Amino acid sequence: KRRTSAVGSINNVEISDNNNISLCYFPYLDAFSDVDNKPYNAVGSYEGLAALSLALEHLNTGNGDLVPELDGINKRCPLQFYTNSFDTKGQQGAGLNLIINLTDHE
Repeated sequence: KRRTSAVGSINNVEISDNNNISLCYFPYLDAFSDVDNKPYNAVGSYEGLAALSLALEHLNTGNGDLVPELDGINKRCPLQFYTNSFDTKGQQGAGLNLIINLTDHE
């Protein structure tokens, strides 16, 4: 039985009686297709997602190869970082609606 609670932008997930995971979510919004669902590579859309994925991997594993200050951060910081990508189809309104849906919680 999992329970999730949010404090600011941190989600705390209780996975067992005395075991919690704090998750920090980085949604990635960009145009991956056009309004006709044809694949689209906007300037840096896939590259940006790859860069974010690498950064989160380094945060989660404490890899300090590129940023020495991150070395061992996974042992000092109890957060886990994750992302999902969302296709805006190149439309600002679609991006705004995604943000509203992601943040509109009671």
